[in-house]
Amino acid sequence: MSSNDNNEQTGDEELAPMVDGLSGALCIFILITTVFMISGIDSVVTGIGRAYTGQASRVDYLNNTVYFVSVLSLSQEEYARINDGIRRSTKKNIIIEASDPAINSSAATRVKRDLTYNLLEFKKYLNLNNMRVTLKIANDDFCKTRSSCIKWSVN
Repeated sequence: MSSNDNNEQTGDEELAPMVDGLSGALCIFILITTVFMISGIDSVVTGIGRAYTGQASRVDYLNNTVYFVSVLSLSQEEYARINDGIRRSTKKNIIIEASDPAINSSAATRVKRDLTYNLLEFKKYLNLNNMRVTLKIANDDFCKTRSSCIKWSVN
């Protein structure tokens, strides 16, 4: 038995440098793969960022509604005019609601995700300090057009 144990110990000692070399090579492989993945993510994020610019949105100031296709795209002047209209009211509650003609279709999950993105983007550019803001996604299409819309009301 002792000669068997000696053979096993000798085999382990002979394999130790090879195991060290293989684990080092694996670490280098993982490091190189990680670098390529991170550099690839940068180009993917840039590509997606470019995809979220859309057609010019249309603002109906009389009905407090913005109409857009896929992605909300308003200028700083339009946001400033919307802010002025909201600030003229002395009330402190604002409800911002989004809708889309496809809200009840088979693509409702994607539509709601897109509307959520647009609601948050719309709110980000409004100066709503000292106001209670309620964001909603409508269950019905109140836009009555082929495009999506965001409607706001101050209460």
